[in-house]
Amino acid sequence: MEPMTLLESGDSNGTVSLEDLFSGKEKEDISGTCEIGLDELAYLVCRGGWPAAVGSPEKAALREAKAYYDNLAETDISTDGVKRNPDRVRMFMRSYARFTGTQAKKPQLALDMKFHDGDTLDLKTMDSYISALKSTYAITELDAWNTGLSTKATVRLARTRHFTDPSIAAAALDLNPDDLINNLDLFSVLFKSMCIRDLRVYARYLGIEIHYYKDSTGMEVDAVLEYAKGMHDVWGAVETDLGAARLDKLAAKLLKFKTRVKMEGGPSFS
Repeated sequence: MEPMTLLESGDSNGTVSLEDLFSGKEKEDISGTCEIGLDELAYLVCRGGWPAAVGSPEKAALREAKAYYDNLAETDISTDGVKRNPDRVRMFMRSYARFTGTQAKKPQLALDMKFHDGDTLDLKTMDSYISALKSTYAITELDAWNTGLSTKATVRLARTRHFTDPSIAAAALDLNPDDLINNLDLFSVLFKSMCIRDLRVYARYLGIEIHYYKDSTGMEVDAVLEYAKGMHDVWGAVETDLGAARLDKLAAKLLKFKTRVKMEGGPSFS
């Protein structure tokens, strides 16, 4: 029930394999370069991994995500027998989209809805919306990771919020590729969510668990992948961002994170 990954849609060159990263293969032999420009990346975020969109003309492809979003609000979320107001469903999904990639708590979502739409949901009703959207595979949430940590910092255990495909968030916020190009901060958030989508698919295939890390010092890691291998677990950490200018900074952060983890057998990569 997952959308297509960039490899499946033919938009990734597939030169880096998650399986290779965990295999013990020499890291010098594992490398890859993304040759997709920002304009095309923005399009891929908004298009999503919907099979009907892949290979379609751009305008038709972008309509697929919008149609899926509308179907969720109008029909799919009520397949559990509970009739929900489509406008309130859209209101909730817009707020959820604004908090993509965060550990926002439900009261924050409620306040955001009130601020932007002049209406809100009580927390019990919000629980039912989240449950219904999970049951339709529209949203997914990453559990926090705190295995084998040596840090004295407090680990944030709240789940990290994502739509199953970032195109749902783009549709909820009525964004097109040009909007993302003109708002690189938001673009970066939805790009990260697209990366999580693909990692989630690859990880599930390999039997790897995927988590998110954040602690009270402000240290965050986009994805921590944990793999039960032999007598112990091994793990790897992943950071994502747009452009090559921040690579050194991201690498330094991962090296710092590595010092906080005391686990036999890891990391396999970072």
